[in-house]
Amino acid sequence: MANATIAGMVAAALAQGPGGAGGSHNQIYREEVRIAVSDSGDHFVTEQQTAWRIQAPDTLVLLVDSTLRVVRVAIDGKRSSWGRMGPEVVIPHQRAPGDTLVTRVRFHGAPNGHNWFAIPRDTPDSAPLLLAVEVPPGTKPVTDGTTQGVLEGIDTLGYGRTNWRFRFTQPVALTRLRLEMTRPGSR
Repeated sequence: MANATIAGMVAAALAQGPGGAGGSHNQIYREEVRIAVSDSGDHFVTEQQTAWRIQAPDTLVLLVDSTLRVVRVAIDGKRSSWGRMGPEVVIPHQRAPGDTLVTRVRFHGAPNGHNWFAIPRDTPDSAPLLLAVEVPPGTKPVTDGTTQGVLEGIDTLGYGRTNWRFRFTQPVALTRLRLEMTRPGSR
């Protein structure tokens, strides 16, 4: 898709306001987030997969902290065009209301407690969640306790790193989920 076309779709999506062109909210029915934290703890990479049931035509809009760099967007496993204005990442699609699609967004930057996730704009963002967090040696991920996730397992990786796998079977709002890294015994 040409850059002028993408820029036009971004501007149109942002001008439409809540719910897109038809005023309907797209529905999320599953989230899967994988986060890898650097050994120094001052950088992370997130890959977030979201399964959508489309209600509003043309575009999906995700909010990604403007300090983070979005490096890849895919729809149903294929690279997709996208545009960005500030925190808003606009992903054009050609699906009709009632169709489903899966987006995968990859971004990275410095963590600050609440910017680990891409948040759907104007969409109820509560959905079952699979969360995997890869951390450096001697570190563990913790949430703020407002959500009830079950630790499914801890995988031992090379160089002393571990991957913590959580399942949230009840819908969880990513806007409310806070994630921090701690050293054992510090919390």
